[in-house]
Amino acid sequence: MLEAAEKNAGSAVGGPADEDSEIGLLVSNTLNEMLGQEASLASNANTSFAVEKLVRHMSAKQLLAFIHNMSGLYCHLFTNRYSSHVVQTMLAQMANFIVQKESLDEFVDCVSHIVTELDEHILEVIKDQSGSHVLRTLAVVLNGYKPVAKKHFTTAQLKKQRQRKKKKKKNAE
Repeated sequence: MLEAAEKNAGSAVGGPADEDSEIGLLVSNTLNEMLGQEASLASNANTSFAVEKLVRHMSAKQLLAFIHNMSGLYCHLFTNRYSSHVVQTMLAQMANFIVQKESLDEFVDCVSHIVTELDEHILEVIKDQSGSHVLRTLAVVLNGYKPVAKKHFTTAQLKKQRQRKKKKKKNAE
């Protein structure tokens, strides 16, 4: 659905959309429907991928609202298997806006708030399998860099990769 809107709107894949474009309206309407459920949807195995994709297309204003709506839940979000990917994407988008100096003070405040929220739970997050990756991304953002984008695989590509591993394992036996 997002891909079709991207083609019609002419926006760059993975970039924030103009709020007046079709994809911008789609993002805005989706955020209105998600209101109050952002953390639950980000933590759900079935919806986290859609939320992650949505984050990539948010404007600075939308991203700030999204970040604010998940306040108080960042320890859970960092350590949840599914929401950790959403938070990493959110931090990457935040870094893009910081580098562009767009809403700089607001994003600096957001990062500060997230760090303060994690302060009491830092050891739990460090030791967590998902949390350590998100902390690494947070450290990159705190140092003023944009995180390197991870390669995104389609479901078909992941299935082929698993089949190759199984074949390799069978051949090794």
